[in-house]
Amino acid sequence: MLHPLQVVRFRFEKLNIDTNREYNASSDKVITNDIKINFNVQKHKEKKEYRRIEISLLLNKSDKSFKDAPYRIDLVAGLELAFQDDIPEDEYMKHLQRSGPRLVITTLRAYLAQITSSFIWGEFILPTFNVDDLIKELFQSEKEEKSQ
Repeated sequence: MLHPLQVVRFRFEKLNIDTNREYNASSDKVITNDIKINFNVQKHKEKKEYRRIEISLLLNKSDKSFKDAPYRIDLVAGLELAFQDDIPEDEYMKHLQRSGPRLVITTLRAYLAQITSSFIWGEFILPTFNVDDLIKELFQSEKEEKSQ
């Protein structure tokens, strides 16, 4: 049996990676990555069983945080997901809430590592963080928007 949630397409809408040439890799300073992540869930215009999760990620935007980090990353990426036709909307929304953001972040982590592997400071691995908190924020704000 197929998983009810299937990845159809992943694409970068925007990707900027700046290298900090003055970064001191041998410094014992702790890199405190200033990360801002937002998710946006959209319905597909033509296919009702598709959903698109858009993620925007901004890493080390401020000059202060970039000074002690190897990279500044600004990106927007989208992941299109398909659901089986026979699944009710509330069921696939449950799968989307649970798995969608994790799929986006996992995919993004692999791409960023591969892209930066040829950069001066080597591959950048997107740090782990609590995706559950991001998911709660995403769907809480979505519920608040619908109730207004």
